[in-house]
Amino acid sequence: MYTVVAWLVAGALLVTLIGVIYVALKDRKADKNEIKRLTAELESQKKISQELCHYAEEIAKINGDKDSVAQKIKEAKNDEEVLAVIAGLVRTNNDKLHK
Repeated sequence: MYTVVAWLVAGALLVTLIGVIYVALKDRKADKNEIKRLTAELESQKKISQELCHYAEEIAKINGDKDSVAQKIKEAKNDEEVLAVIAGLVRTNNDKLHK
């Protein structure tokens, strides 16, 4: 009789253990999928961050160019020199557009 009870208890423990293992594996699979999703999102954000850095560098360069042009215009002694600075700016912008 004790043998039958022992087998029933062992069977119940085995079923419980199998259930716990199943739940743990299911959670692990869900975690793997979440990790994949987060990794893809991180890569996307990294790419966006790189693009924003590039744009920030371009804006800084434009602002530097703007300051340089403003200084050249202030230093110009006559209208011809002002026109030469503006023509140079237009030429530079056209070159950037055609690249």
